[in-house]
Amino acid sequence: MPPSARPGIDDAFTGLEVAIVLIAFVIVSSVFAYTVLGTGFMATQKTHETVYQALGQVSGGLDLRGQVMGFAPSEGTAVESLRVVLSSNTATGVTVDLGRMAVQLATDEVVETLERGTDLAEPEAGEWTVFRRDQSTGTPNNVLEPNEQITIALRPSSPLAPGTTFMLELRPDGGAPVKLKRTVPAYTARSNILY
Repeated sequence: MPPSARPGIDDAFTGLEVAIVLIAFVIVSSVFAYTVLGTGFMATQKTHETVYQALGQVSGGLDLRGQVMGFAPSEGTAVESLRVVLSSNTATGVTVDLGRMAVQLATDEVVETLERGTDLAEPEAGEWTVFRRDQSTGTPNNVLEPNEQITIALRPSSPLAPGTTFMLELRPDGGAPVKLKRTVPAYTARSNILY
């Protein structure tokens, strides 16, 4: 009897063919799944990198510590200088190059960009300076590092009259600006907390 005439032999070959096709299908689908998962993991990693980079830029490197202080030469007169205590943002670990920081003061009448003056000294009109280094790690330089704290002094070109509302903007290079809106009290003392 020829092999094709035997009953059940064709069924065995068909079962073996189905098993081979099934194994090939499993292998091809496994390779496809591995490729898709690998691409997904790579995309997720790129997304994480982008998000962390954006958070570093948005959170900036400056934190306000305490109050904005205004100083007048005598009671009832205009505020001639301001002091702001800043520190580096320890959460982001970002350093701030103070040499490249822009400082702008705006009132209803004028917008003024203050120039950098001589550090550790009172600023001249139209300048800002690093007035004091309260917590400094390492060598004092133009870089505000994590856990460092400084006091900056500002002197606008024209004094801020009692009742004046102003916006102070500190823009570190590559980071988010710190914007402070404050009002000079209606009656000033020599030293004033500005709200």
